[in-house]
Amino acid sequence: MDLKTQRTFAPIPAEVERVGKLVLDAAYRVHIALGPGLLESVYKTCHAYELRESGLRVETEVPVTVVYKGLRMENGSRLDLLV
Repeated sequence: MDLKTQRTFAPIPAEVERVGKLVLDAAYRVHIALGPGLLESVYKTCHAYELRESGLRVETEVPVTVVYKGLRMENGSRLDLLV
């Protein structure tokens, strides 16, 4: 990539960095404790628990509306976790 095409980005705000670290640390704790092979729902429930224990507000299975060129789709898409 030459200097003309190189992009610069604004620094990540400290609060976003802090929350991101808590999310990753919680996921790591769950992975270490449970290991592989369980259902996604088990990991999601445990991850949400860890995040709440860290003092974060967490919602699970949050509906997401997709809009494409004015077409609004309520097709059942959901966020696993909203932190």
